[in-house]
Amino acid sequence: MTRQATKAIGNMYFRARKLAGISSREEASRSLYVEPETIGKWETDKCVPGAESVLLMSDLYGDPLLINHYCTDKCPIGANHYNKLDNKDLAVVSLQMIRSLRELEDAKDKLLDITEDGIIDDSEIVELDFVMNFFDKMEKTIQELRLSIKKELNSDQTISTQG
Repeated sequence: MTRQATKAIGNMYFRARKLAGISSREEASRSLYVEPETIGKWETDKCVPGAESVLLMSDLYGDPLLINHYCTDKCPIGANHYNKLDNKDLAVVSLQMIRSLRELEDAKDKLLDITEDGIIDDSEIVELDFVMNFFDKMEKTIQELRLSIKKELNSDQTISTQG
């Protein structure tokens, strides 16, 4: 068991379980409806959990980042269509969101200038690309803000239920 735990240290499922205060795979297995050995295989990267198991782990461990990482790392659709999010502090991502909101007016004006005539000519493509990149960055910031808020709410619930 110690050998598996050593291999598991860098694994996101292992870290999430430990941060949730669930010390044993046996304890987690009761809520995840799998054998402790299966959790051990996930935590040592010997096999990949299914989407349903990741949803259960995310809820049990209070870590919504598990879902994002599963979708962007293990699912070909998610890997091509969704942002891989970073685990950021709520204060940091809030400041990033405020900055994006300040810059939004400029992006909106550029988008209106480009599209108001219904034609996007060659000279406008670079500007449109800039605007779309801004929106992509803002979308990621919004997702990271939601994730940070969920994590904050989960940690508050954990604290309030322990007292």
